[in-house]
Amino acid sequence: MVGTGHVGNSGDGVWYGPPENWPTEHCRVLYAISRYAQQARNVHSKETWIRQVALLVLLYEGIDAGILPFDYSPSLTWLTFKRHTDRRWLRISQEAKSVIDDLWEAKLVNGIKLSSVDYQPVTAYQASFRGLSIVEQMPEHLKQETDTFLYAPVQTAEWGPTPGGPKAPPQLLHVSYDGSEFRLVTSDQSYTRLSTITECEDVSYVSSPYIPSCLRSSTSYLVEPTSNKLRATESARGYNMMTKEAKQSILLSQVHALVGEWLPFGANQISALNERLGAMERCQGGLFSSKLDLQPTETHFEVTPGLTQVKILDFDAIRFINFEAEINFPESDGVIQVENFGMHLHVSGAVLYGVKIDAIMNHTERSIPLDLLARLLVDVHQDSSGIVHDLLSRYQLSVLDMLFMGNADQRNKYNLITAASIDPKLPACKYLDKGERENELKQVLGEIYACYDITRDDVLFLGRDGCLLSGPGAERYESLLTTFMGLNSREIFIRNFFVRTFVLNDTLANLRTSIRSYRKHGNHTLKTVKKSLSDAARHMILLIECLQYLLESVEALELPPVPVDIAGSKIYKCLQLLERKNNVIVRCKDSIKLIERLRTQLDTLITKFEGISRLQLTYVSQGFDLNIRRLTDSLRVHEELERNLDIIRVIFAGNLSFDVIDRLSGGTFNVPNPKWFLDWIKKPIIDAPLAFVVINLLWFAILWMALQAWLDHRVFQNGATLVIRAHTDKRINLTQLRRLLKKRKVRLGVFEYESGGRPELQSYKWEEHGFPSKDSTTHVQIVVDETQKLLRSIRLQIACPLDESVPIHSRRRSIRGSMQSQNTARRTSRRLHPAPSSVTVVENNILEKFSAILRAEGVYQERHAPLARLGSQINLLALAQDFAEHDYNREGSHFNTSIIQKPSSVMCPSDPRGATVPSPSSSSGAWCPEFHPTRTEFASFATYIRTVVEPQCAKIGICKIVPPRGWFSRSYDISQLECQVSAPVSQHVAGKKGIFNVDLVERKTMSPVEFQAMTATATDKEPEDSDDPIEVERRFWKGLRGTMDAPVYGADIVSTLFGDADALSWNLNNLNTILRTIDLPGVTQSMLYFGMWRAMFAFHTENPSFGMACLPMLPLS
Repeated sequence: MVGTGHVGNSGDGVWYGPPENWPTEHCRVLYAISRYAQQARNVHSKETWIRQVALLVLLYEGIDAGILPFDYSPSLTWLTFKRHTDRRWLRISQEAKSVIDDLWEAKLVNGIKLSSVDYQPVTAYQASFRGLSIVEQMPEHLKQETDTFLYAPVQTAEWGPTPGGPKAPPQLLHVSYDGSEFRLVTSDQSYTRLSTITECEDVSYVSSPYIPSCLRSSTSYLVEPTSNKLRATESARGYNMMTKEAKQSILLSQVHALVGEWLPFGANQISALNERLGAMERCQGGLFSSKLDLQPTETHFEVTPGLTQVKILDFDAIRFINFEAEINFPESDGVIQVENFGMHLHVSGAVLYGVKIDAIMNHTERSIPLDLLARLLVDVHQDSSGIVHDLLSRYQLSVLDMLFMGNADQRNKYNLITAASIDPKLPACKYLDKGERENELKQVLGEIYACYDITRDDVLFLGRDGCLLSGPGAERYESLLTTFMGLNSREIFIRNFFVRTFVLNDTLANLRTSIRSYRKHGNHTLKTVKKSLSDAARHMILLIECLQYLLESVEALELPPVPVDIAGSKIYKCLQLLERKNNVIVRCKDSIKLIERLRTQLDTLITKFEGISRLQLTYVSQGFDLNIRRLTDSLRVHEELERNLDIIRVIFAGNLSFDVIDRLSGGTFNVPNPKWFLDWIKKPIIDAPLAFVVINLLWFAILWMALQAWLDHRVFQNGATLVIRAHTDKRINLTQLRRLLKKRKVRLGVFEYESGGRPELQSYKWEEHGFPSKDSTTHVQIVVDETQKLLRSIRLQIACPLDESVPIHSRRRSIRGSMQSQNTARRTSRRLHPAPSSVTVVENNILEKFSAILRAEGVYQERHAPLARLGSQINLLALAQDFAEHDYNREGSHFNTSIIQKPSSVMCPSDPRGATVPSPSSSSGAWCPEFHPTRTEFASFATYIRTVVEPQCAKIGICKIVPPRGWFSRSYDISQLECQVSAPVSQHVAGKKGIFNVDLVERKTMSPVEFQAMTATATDKEPEDSDDPIEVERRFWKGLRGTMDAPVYGADIVSTLFGDADALSWNLNNLNTILRTIDLPGVTQSMLYFGMWRAMFAFHTENPSFGMACLPMLPLS
């Protein structure tokens, strides 16, 4: 039989004895390791290892199943998931870790140290040859009991057991982590279950706030912290979430627990924090929340439960603040937690959270088990992160988020425990027994590297994650201990800082690789590289700044003097404060070298990326020129074809006219000419000199004019087109719809969607003749969701004669004109922006007529509700030939180049091509070339600019392009603009007689609505009695004086007033050229300018090689 030796008492010699003397727990752990990882028996096989985290998860499952008699406690563990660092509180058994160390020391297990991709230390284990020989000698019943948590249940195998047949072989469980939970799965995924190792164990306790006296103010008024000692009995009535009984190997009395960390703080942050907590107000503190009040003028607001009550204890304006916080976070049912702890925030960056333990469960302050204290400290760690998150500035939060890579809430802190006594009282070295007592201490202090007997009653333990001083005089040395905790907190910060520099170095290495191979992956890689460089530069700045904070904090730290008593001087010597301070300074200076190296790499990468960007811009410019040349050649060929077509028309008309004359005489039928032809035509006309030729030419002219008139009439019949689009989502009768479609010549189409998207939609297209007017032809397209029986959308393309479009357009012009007449007296610029509702009157009437057709056919059965109502819907105005898919356009497609001169009231006419350059003294006041493109020319922005505008304006730099008639000025709602007038400037003018000096004073960022409200209150207005630009300019310069109200001007705001897709190729944000591949503000990204009357800026050149398009400023005053 295998013995039941105590954990930690298994020396190397015990394994050379008989198997019955081997400790059971060690055998089970060794067997578990051997199932997953073994030493290679020859050079041809590979070494297998099991990682420490996975092994601890498996051993926890053995503890949870009752196979392993170990204890566990929450421990903050570093995890790596998808190259990202994560920190989780796991139920880690210190006893199991101690057993693994015993096996390692006995050489039954081999260990290997390595680093993860995020530079975290990783330990892995395997069974050695000696360990495997021990496993072979273990009793079978011990192996079978251990297999219960190492293997999946047999009945869950894929083929399952058969009656009377062999059972399926058991499958070994493997540990997997999905970013939030651990799972135990088999290799074929046939069995899986969640592990509870990530669940926290809440216990009931009562605590009071505590701040060491050495950290309290010596000058200001002191407020004593709250004491919850009288409420200590409440914790005994509460429940706990522990699944195992707490061990009581070590008991402490009158425990004070301090948790410390270092954060980048400065005098300004402390001063702002004092103001935020109301330290100098009559009613200090109160309930506190980090929620931002987005609507401070509203009546009430709501917050989630879990507020924190803050009570100011004492403070200094710029050095520190002490306060107590009462946690009101919701807890599990039955768990009672009276959680008050004190907080000390110092200008040096030292942050301390302190509690005095009044009771934990049914244990009073005289007997606090370390096992329960470990679970209480987990609550302090988690809740303190939440509270201080509400107190920190956005800059400090960004530093923490960068340093801990998004897991700042789970950052590690340092524990400082003081107690009046420890039970049992033993010499310090006796506690490090590699057994229960040492494991209990590890739960709170981490790995213990030193312990000292200070006096007969005082003992000091130093660990990686905390320190413990127990004795009746512990409180006398709190100044030494808090300084020691502050130095360790800085070491933790510099440790995380060092890891973060390696992560940043890897990021820069990946960026270097991406920049070198950018040609393989295209522009998407450059966009990713641009964003990554921006993030790396931001992280670099934060690293440099927080390192400066840390170095200044350590250098300015004053160490407490050496105590005069023997115990104090011994503690001072054991803590080695000066050596630790110098070590932190050395590490900070070494980190400066790392940062400088990374900064040089980043500068090099930025330089390379800028070179690639300039090269890309060169390629874009070359490609743009090449495409323009191709388009120019295409236009030249098109013009040549048009001329050839005109010649063919002339020849056709001549042949037709002369053939008609030949048919009159019957000459082509080989019959004699009739007598009437000889008497009436031959003698008086043909025999007369040149008479027959003149008559033939006149006949040809008449026929040519008739043919041209007929062609013009065909173009005129379909020359005006209006497109109406509307989303309806109305319930319809599918049976009646199918009857309606049987009466029409319908074309079908199906919209197909990917799986998981919207259901399949059916599209129907047909023509309605005589709708909405007598000679109109409307192409109807409807989209129907037959599953939901819904009419999704309607598209009506109406082609009508130009004369019938006059009333429609005239009505729009009359509405717009009435609005202009109301506003002209106040401001002439308003005529460019009619009310949005005036554009949709006719469209809504047409939609209502179409609704009447559907109602008459029984398709749409709602009698009163409109089928669709257009509000700000923008209609697309286009010529009929733009819709080449329809038959009626194919017939007249070869007449598209005809130029029709019509009055301005026609909906879609063409204007003569050309440009005029009025003089500055003209009535219009224009002083730049003015172009009037035809609709065909206006269809392509790039072609028109290249072929028409650029040859005349390349040396001028400015022009005015008037769209063809039928294009209306678009309207906008300033309250809907999604932009900010960032950093506007007030222009303060000084000077006289034509020489002025303008001082620009930056103002705060404001919204467009706020800018408009500011201009409305201005006393200096633009002239309203004259719209002559010369007169306006004269008054502008004449009124400049130093006493006038400074106008405000906001420039270079990357945004747009409209943003619709109906601007075709003239949409600056979507030019549809190669230049679109690079975002250039003002070139491929439109910019807005906000200005008041008399706002100005110097005349300058906007790099005309980019071919920028400039729009007029829209005054808001």
